[in-house]
Amino acid sequence: MLTSRVALLATATFLFAACGRDKVTSGGTGGKGGTSAAAGAGGGGRGVAGGGGVAGTKATAGTTGTTGAAGTTGAAGTTGAAGTTGAAGTTGAAGTTGAAGTGAGGGPVVSFDCAQQPAGTICAPGSCVVDQEVPPSTCNGAGQCVSPPAVSCTPSRCGANGKCRTSCDIDAYCSGGYCGPANTCLPFKAVGQTCAAGNECATKSCANGVCCETTCYGECRSCVMTGAVGTCIPFAAGTACNSGRFICDGAGFCALPP
Repeated sequence: MLTSRVALLATATFLFAACGRDKVTSGGTGGKGGTSAAAGAGGGGRGVAGGGGVAGTKATAGTTGTTGAAGTTGAAGTTGAAGTTGAAGTTGAAGTTGAAGTGAGGGPVVSFDCAQQPAGTICAPGSCVVDQEVPPSTCNGAGQCVSPPAVSCTPSRCGANGKCRTSCDIDAYCSGGYCGPANTCLPFKAVGQTCAAGNECATKSCANGVCCETTCYGECRSCVMTGAVGTCIPFAAGTACNSGRFICDGAGFCALPP
């Protein structure tokens, strides 16, 4: 009995399944290559497996770059020509020994110039500075150049020729004097000596015809007072001046009378 029921149940199950298959529609459409196919819609039947996707095309390998040509080696530089050697310098001539110096005090001065020269031979030129002239030096016959003592040019000064001047035309050419008549330098005149202009006097002041110790001017002063020639002394107060219209004040000035 039990066995019969089991057999009956199995038969029913089989029939039910068979009926189910009869209702199955065709399976789902296969998916395109590469994409998994979706399950086909349908009755309880299993969908057909999707077809395999199409394999992708392998990319073509890149072309290998061409290796550049090797650079050309530059030509070797040309070696410069050797420089010309300069000519040897000419040796300078030996210097001449200078003449012995001259001194105002004179005296022997050793000089090679006089070694073979007779006495009196000029061995150094003369010179003149301001108002001091030194004549040329001469050999003394013993190999020495001797400088003579200096000579004063006063009242003249040195000229451009290295000697004392022998004439003048301005006072500046005279030393300790002035340029007088006949273009001759004369010594300055002392106080009390007669004069014509102040440049003749050592004090540069000539008043009342004599060299005065100080400047002396005006009607009320005199540089020739008896016993005091050369000294400027004022006239006594009350002495008439200015043609008698005024009188001297005693201090050397001409003033109105009181």
